[in-house]
Amino acid sequence: MEVSTEIHVPISLNTNFANMSYFLVKSIAANAALPGDWRVVFTVSRDTDWDLDHPNLAWAKDYPVEFRWVDQAQWDALPTGVHQYISTLLQRHTYPTFARWPAIVSLSSPD
Repeated sequence: MEVSTEIHVPISLNTNFANMSYFLVKSIAANAALPGDWRVVFTVSRDTDWDLDHPNLAWAKDYPVEFRWVDQAQWDALPTGVHQYISTLLQRHTYPTFARWPAIVSLSSPD
């Protein structure tokens, strides 16, 4: 799907990141005044047992968002302890984008 603006965000699926992701998307929808269509693509680490049916992600159905999990082989190839940081960083740079205005941002978790 071609959009005007595409924002890529690496995350782990836990309560903190779900909340930060929700507020990021809600803020973009309410305040950003982006030209044309937009979407947020979340690159998700594999350190979770959540899926898209998790109650903390119910909000995602109301916004133009997509969740892409890190490739399992890439996850397995990395040393324990850096999976969620390195795998999401590497994976999000491999996606083709057809947006006029692509952006890569990062959320910080207080964990």
